[in-house]
Amino acid sequence: MTVPRSLVWEVTSRCSLPCVHCYNVWSRGEHMAELAPGDRLRLVERLAPHRRALRALTLSGGEPLLLSDLEQLVAGIRRVLPRAQINIATHGLLLTPQRARALRRAGASAVQLTLLSARPDIHDGLVGQQGAQMMVLAAFAAAKQAGLGIASFFVGTRRNIEGLPGAAKLALALGADAVVFNRFQPGGRGLSRWRELTPTPDQLARAVTEIQRLRARAPLALGTPLPPCEAVGLEVLSCPIGTRNAYPCIGPDGNLRPCNHWPVGGGSLLERPLEQLLKQPLFRRPPGAPAPECQGCRWTRCRGGCPAARTLAGAAIYRAAREKATASAAR
Repeated sequence: MTVPRSLVWEVTSRCSLPCVHCYNVWSRGEHMAELAPGDRLRLVERLAPHRRALRALTLSGGEPLLLSDLEQLVAGIRRVLPRAQINIATHGLLLTPQRARALRRAGASAVQLTLLSARPDIHDGLVGQQGAQMMVLAAFAAAKQAGLGIASFFVGTRRNIEGLPGAAKLALALGADAVVFNRFQPGGRGLSRWRELTPTPDQLARAVTEIQRLRARAPLALGTPLPPCEAVGLEVLSCPIGTRNAYPCIGPDGNLRPCNHWPVGGGSLLERPLEQLLKQPLFRRPPGAPAPECQGCRWTRCRGGCPAARTLAGAAIYRAAREKATASAAR
């Protein structure tokens, strides 16, 4: 298989926030071992044969800023992948001006900051810490002053999706280069409450209208798959597994998974080369069985949305699929 253009690396499973919507596969209480600093640098060296193919590497977690050696890791990646975009996906609470400058000096390109609402009470309620939004706003300033690029991520749940326009406008006013919209996907800690966190069809329809309006004035991208049955008028964003647009995920233990939403791995990058791991069926087609509710759908390019979220929820999670399943059960 061709090596994808980007990888995600969950460098730690530790995090200082109990976000209710967290999709991390270990956030329901499972423990995941973490590589030692030396092993992390050894793993970076394993990526050297793919320096031309890999265009981006995103360091996430957990919370990557909890790593005391993060700057050394970034410097090691920059040496091995001199042309790659190195992103730091962080909740922002630990991104001080000093840390932002240190990351930039080490070779980081940009940060991905999560801003869930322009209203502090809504943002703080979702992440589980009072005063968190104020600290994220300070992180925007720290990143901007350090010369880091900024992408502001918005996770649309039933609690906050109505505030997408306000959050996007605030992020752009603070210097964000782009806003990324992610529809809430069941997984991790959010799995036990996915029905109450999933936006309603009406909320999603209004969000689609707002996305179209915002795109006329600012860069706004879609992150997670958003099937056309929920987002009529937007581009079809299907599961990218098995394509050059895939983003395989390296876990804190070095295990490679098809994406950061799927809990099953295919082996350790410390033990097997990347190109060998990617030849496994797990990485060549979307995981899980095709959704029976999507059979016969005219939007064939959709491929049923996010198969990981659908499989983990064990139920139809998208609008048209839920409606079809409900109608079938009623007959």
